[in-house]
Amino acid sequence: MRVTELRELLEKYSKDDLSQMMIDLYKAIPKKVRDEKEIDWMLQDFQQYKETGKIKRSKAKHVDLNDLEQEITELIQNAYKQNYIAPNRYVSKKERPKWRFKVKSYIKQLQQVPPEGNEGKRATNLLEEIYEMLCYGCGYYIFNTDNPFRSIGMEQVELFDILLKRKFSMGINKETISSALKQIINYHLDMDTLRSYLFNVFIANLRTVDAKEIAIEQCHQFLMGLKQRTITPEETWVWKDDEYSRERNINELIETVFKLKMELCEYESAIRYFKSNIQEESKEDALFSLLNKLKTYNQKDYWLREYEAAVKKGIRPREELQFTYQYLKENGEFNIDEDM
Repeated sequence: MRVTELRELLEKYSKDDLSQMMIDLYKAIPKKVRDEKEIDWMLQDFQQYKETGKIKRSKAKHVDLNDLEQEITELIQNAYKQNYIAPNRYVSKKERPKWRFKVKSYIKQLQQVPPEGNEGKRATNLLEEIYEMLCYGCGYYIFNTDNPFRSIGMEQVELFDILLKRKFSMGINKETISSALKQIINYHLDMDTLRSYLFNVFIANLRTVDAKEIAIEQCHQFLMGLKQRTITPEETWVWKDDEYSRERNINELIETVFKLKMELCEYESAIRYFKSNIQEESKEDALFSLLNKLKTYNQKDYWLREYEAAVKKGIRPREELQFTYQYLKENGEFNIDEDM
């Protein structure tokens, strides 16, 4: 149907009929499409939506980074001051719900700026500031939501991946690797994200041998820093949750080093590193974790070696491992059905 035909049809309906048709059409539109086309914003403020659309079309081929930087900086400052959730004279009640549409638009515009050169670096830095703000919003209320990533229609890992690709495209060194690790370890997560997801994105963006080796070195330095931090008995009750987070971060760094070494085919080194550093309540738990990882990489010979060496040391593997061992000895392959 053409637009002219649609206009003629709409003239036949009453206001109530048109209202019901709008509701039915809205329900029929997939959420992803509603987010991409900013339908919610259009319904909330059609005039501003139209004006913004005109501006976007006129600037589609060029992003004015100076104006954009000023807008982003202002939004971020107001967010940290909680001006989007509390009455104030800086952000009106009408404007407060619109933060999500603005942030989404900023991310799209910043991605249009190539990462090369000074303009590209500025755009990447602004994107990084937005990511940090959204992570902060997962731990503290700065918007009227506890999941700001979901509010803008993006996953945390998706935006982190976009950010890493821009940063790493301009060169990978100790500084960029260290910065990425800090963002993984220190920033808040949304309710849909595990820290291991971010580590996997980090590993996937390390394309060269040199990049992986730098990452191994930096992960080890972070690991040693976490291990050297001690807590006195008097502080234990205060730092209980923090201590759990520390041990979790240690193990995730160890697993990351393990994966990187395995990708470099340094199998012996990966296994030694894992066994020397992993933080588990029992030796059997550590064995279970190691064997699962070796199975993921289909390392049958190393799996058998580590299993049999553990048994000789008096470690009793759980039934699941015993079954896998028996099957592997008899068939020379891992039982695929076991993982289903």
